[in-house]
Formats: sequence, C-alpha cells, structure tokens
Amino acid sequence: MIHVFFPEVMGLLRLDEIVGLEMLSSDAKIIGNVEAVGVDTEEWTARALRVALRKGLEEVAGLKKPLFGQARFGIDTKNVKSVRDVVTLKEPQDKLKGMIFEPSHIPRYAGEVVYKRVVCCKGREIGVTGTVYIDPDGGWKIPFIEVEMDKEVFNEMNLKKSIFKRREVKVPTSLIGTVGDLIMLNTGEDELARIIEKTPR
Repeated sequence: MIHVFFPEVMGLLRLDEIVGLEMLSSDAKIIGNVEAVGVDTEEWTARALRVALRKGLEEVAGLKKPLFGQARFGIDTKNVKSVRDVVTLKEPQDKLKGMIFEPSHIPRYAGEVVYKRVVCCKGREIGVTGTVYIDPDGGWKIPFIEVEMDKEVFNEMNLKKSIFKRREVKVPTSLIGTVGDLIMLNTGEDELARIIEKTPR
C-alpha cells in the first residue's frame, strides 16, 4: 500500500496563475513577464522561470538586444522572494545580470507535462493531465498534477459523487513513476481511487 502525505492546499498556485505575471526587482522596478516555469520531474520541483525581458533593460541584464521581439532569460526560483499578483525578486535591478542564465539551460518546462495521457502501472489509461500545482512558499514543490479522468474509468472507480462532481482530480506527484511520451503512475486503479478520495479538492 502506498502512503501519501497531502500538503495544505492553501498557497498552491496553478501554472496558469504564474505564467504571465510581471517580475519586479526588490527595488520595485519591472524586469519583464514570466513566460514559462522550468521543472525537475524527478524531484517534482519548479527550478527556474523563463522571463521575457522588458525592452530597454538589455544593457542592465547583459543581454544582446534582439532584432525582433524581446530578449529572454532564465532565473533560478531561489532568487524569487514572493509570488502573488507579481513575482518579486530578492535583489534590486542592478544585480540582475548576476542572477540570470541562458534559458536553453532549462531542461524541461511545466507546459511539457500538461495534455499528456496518464496510465497506471498496469497499463490502463486513466485520463489526460491538465495543470500542475506549485507551492512557491514551500520550496517551489509541485505536490499535485490535475488529471481529467476518462469517463469510463471515473465511473468504474466509484468515487464519491457528492465530492467529485467533475472528473478533474488532483493526483499526487508522488504517484508518478515516469514522464515520457505519456505519464506512467507507480500504482494501480484501486489504490489510485483510494488516494484520490483523500486528496484536497
């Protein structure tokens, strides 16, 4: 039997609640906008953000001004102080150059694990991933992925209808064994149903 610890849902943000936010330096200057979140799917942690730099800050950031569009950079989530209506960095704007790196060094983005088919360890297809839930205040951990369950599988699991009015459920990332072309869980349907019934809604 798999034992799963459920973190408090308060404070968790969906991926779409982070992507698009403005990034500010600690001295309240706009740096740019978050475009993507880099993730480690072994540890299920958000490691970095990809940011579109505000035009005119290329020299401050030490980046070459592109012929078209905006310059982009990666920044470690360890350099982020807080995430609410904006993403605030721990350092002022004049320290930006020392914090950023080439975004091509980010191996995988959270967007790459959404809209993937999910199968249990016995090969049964469970559904398709939606968003991921990120805890910026808790070390940028990713405790859950949202899965829109296949209607037939959902009905077979006999999940409590009073609680589960929709087929979107939070699946703990601790149940994910492998991420490839599909996402393979390390548990079967029966155990998954018991765990899902205990997950926060």
